[in-house]
Amino acid sequence: MPATSSRPAVHATGLRKSYGDHTVLDDIDLSVPEGTVFCLLGPNGAGNAMIGLLLLPFLSSAFVPTQTMPGWLQAFTANQPMTPIGETMRGLLIGTHIGDSGVLAIVWLASSKQSNT
Repeated sequence: MPATSSRPAVHATGLRKSYGDHTVLDDIDLSVPEGTVFCLLGPNGAGNAMIGLLLLPFLSSAFVPTQTMPGWLQAFTANQPMTPIGETMRGLLIGTHIGDSGVLAIVWLASSKQSNT
């Protein structure tokens, strides 16, 4: 088995998620070292996807340009829903170029609405 780096590929501290008065995650810390595979498993599957969904904005172009990310992360970032949504919001708010991001954001949001009904 190859040696893994002690530098985390993903690191988050103090994650919290609430829906109104109902807190579903409180003070969650997560650190995944580079070169490892990580999976969340729970007793009944309820809520396990939530932590993954909470991390999507951090693995998108919402905070840093995609071009500055490592190659493997650029490929993931270019094909996940938070990137076009974030780029569309940024473009609408500060007047930057939106390109195809607006259409992709609408498609992602419409498809998530369909899966929730």
